[in-house]
Amino acid sequence: VLILSRPIAGKIQDNGGDLIVCVVGIIAQAVGLFLIAFCPSTWTVVICAICAALGFGTLNSACTTIVTRNISEQRRSYAVSTFFIFCDATMGFGPALLGSFVSAGSGYAPVYFISSIITLLALPVCLYALRK
Repeated sequence: VLILSRPIAGKIQDNGGDLIVCVVGIIAQAVGLFLIAFCPSTWTVVICAICAALGFGTLNSACTTIVTRNISEQRRSYAVSTFFIFCDATMGFGPALLGSFVSAGSGYAPVYFISSIITLLALPVCLYALRK
């Protein structure tokens, strides 16, 4: 799904703009996290993998394009490295901070649920940042 979605999302982003790809990516990621929190099963894991590939995979490429599009050639490497530093930081610190919600009784469900809410909080930020 990741390999197939990136070229398709790239064409959609080129023709339809950044907003559609980013909104779909955020919603797909949030749906995947929400489903795994409340309906853990074999099929849910497959659906969540598809949603994660659509979400994270397309957002990563789309946001990299957005970051580098309107920046001078001399500053482009700084912009890309800053973008990936913050991506790596959130992927490192996020699970460490959310790990406090894991318990023997509830397992990882609260972590996935909170992650889906955090992902949805990115939606208004995206709408604001990409408004025309």
